[in-house]
Amino acid sequence: MKRKLSPEAWTIIIYVIASVLAVLFTEGLTSSGYQGSSSTSESFGYFIVYIVATILITLLILFLARRNKGRSIRYVFLFVMVYVVFFVALVVSDYAYAYLQYYFLYIIYTPFPQLPNMFTVDFYLIWLVPPAFIGYELFTKPNWIVVNITGLIMAIGIASIWSLFLGVWFALALLIILAVYDYISVFKTKHMITLAKVALDESIPMLFVVPESSDFDMSSLSIENRGDNKAVLLGFGDVAIPTVLVVSSTVYGIGRHFSLAFFFLPFVGGIVGMIYLMFFMKRRPAPGLPAINGGVIAGFAVALLLAML
Repeated sequence: MKRKLSPEAWTIIIYVIASVLAVLFTEGLTSSGYQGSSSTSESFGYFIVYIVATILITLLILFLARRNKGRSIRYVFLFVMVYVVFFVALVVSDYAYAYLQYYFLYIIYTPFPQLPNMFTVDFYLIWLVPPAFIGYELFTKPNWIVVNITGLIMAIGIASIWSLFLGVWFALALLIILAVYDYISVFKTKHMITLAKVALDESIPMLFVVPESSDFDMSSLSIENRGDNKAVLLGFGDVAIPTVLVVSSTVYGIGRHFSLAFFFLPFVGGIVGMIYLMFFMKRRPAPGLPAINGGVIAGFAVALLLAML
């Protein structure tokens, strides 16, 4: 018997996991000495770069696809994905090693402080396994589970890094601009729909694929036919972009009045936006960012209002 899934519910869970882990990953980044922008002008520079890069990469993929260069796009994109997975694994390993070193050094092996250092190289080599495995799976015949795990890791890494470089106010501006851009590119110019079609036709992993059945075959997937089980498709950016504000809001709220609200309210707002997108936007395909970003922005606005009272 096939195990039935609820695609819409699992898609919302992906957002929940990405948001929580991105906040924790950002803590790992800062604990490892990774610093973001040090000035408003520097944050503004990154803001412009991210906006321009997002639009140009989209247009470049469409340009190359029209000239039958989709396969080269796939290899470049896969390389970037594996690198992001490697970077996330490296930061996690550094954070985990520091924690384990503290645990062994001060609790178990206090008389032998040199012992934890003996395993440093072996410990870090273990964390080469995830990017190696994911790279192999993506370059051979990717299944929807590997694609979703990779997309989740990418969303966590991108949201964490962008939030540190942008800060809360430029993150807020980023969400507003990209929500408008997403709406226009889906309902007006429709080039985002073309981009999704190119991604599926060329097997470029840019979308979360959440089917009703766990034995779903990716080869049956297309924009026109989402497989026998009608899989739910959601762009990686639809999870990563709103999570940028969730993370930056959390960082902004640390040490302030109602600090927990700066995580919880944007986080819940994003969930509300996801629920609206999954269950109430009947028109398909639909832009994800207006609904999800809108929920996160509303949650941040409420948190800010509470802090000002």
